Amino acid sequence: MTLFGKHMSRLEPGGWLFDEVVNVYMFLLQERDIQRRKADPSRLPCHYFNSYMFEQMLEPDNRNAYSYKAVKRWSREIKSTKGNLFGLDKVFIPVNIGSTHWCLAVAFIKQKKLQYYDSMGGSGTQYLEALKRYLKDELMALRKERKLTDEQMEVNDVDKWEVVEGSRSTPQQNNKNDCGVFSCTTANYLDLDLDLSFSAKHMDNFRRRMTLELLDKKLMG
Repeated sequence: MTLFGKHMSRLEPGGWLFDEVVNVYMFLLQERDIQRRKADPSRLPCHYFNSYMFEQMLEPDNRNAYSYKAVKRWSREIKSTKGNLFGLDKVFIPVNIGSTHWCLAVAFIKQKKLQYYDSMGGSGTQYLEALKRYLKDELMALRKERKLTDEQMEVNDVDKWEVVEGSRSTPQQNNKNDCGVFSCTTANYLDLDLDLSFSAKHMDNFRRRMTLELLDKKLMG
C-alpha cells in the first residue's frame, strides 16, 4: 500500500502515526516556508529535518553514543542559507522514541534557545544535549570553511543559549495515541509564531485537517 492507503489510515482517531506521515507533514511545512519567503524575501527561513535525524545521530540502544559524522552532510541540504544553520530562524526535528512516542525538538536560532516539546511531559534531556552538540559541531565546521567571522562565532556560541526541557506546561495528550498529532501541530503553530493554545480536545479535528492537507499535498494555513 502507498502512504495514502495504509499509512493515512493511522490518522483516524486512535491511530499512532508512522514516520512516513510525520515526515511528509514536515515536508509540507518546508514547502509552505518556501512559498512564504517568495512572498516576503525578507523573512528568515526555517528548516525541517525528518525523524531519521536523531536516529542517525544517536544509537537506539545508547542515546549517549553521539555521532556528528553520521549527520554532518544533512545541513548541506539547506539551500536557503547555503548550508548555514545559523542563518535560519528555526530548526525543527521530530523525535521518534522507540516507535512508541513522538516528540519535537526545536532550535530557535535567532532567539538562541533550544526547546523540547513532549505531550507526555518528558524532559528530552538527551535529545537537547545531542542537538546542542550538533549545533556546536556545525559552528566549528562553518568556521573551518571560513564562512563565519570571529564575531559571528561569538554571537552564535551555543554554550550560552537557553535550554528548555520538556514539561507539562505545554499542551498534553490524554491518551496513548495522539503524540504524533501533537508534535506536528506544535511544529505548525511555532512556525506561524502562534501560542500553543490547543489541547487534547482538539486532536480529532487536527487529525481531520492533517488528512485533508496530506491528501491535498498542501497546508491550509
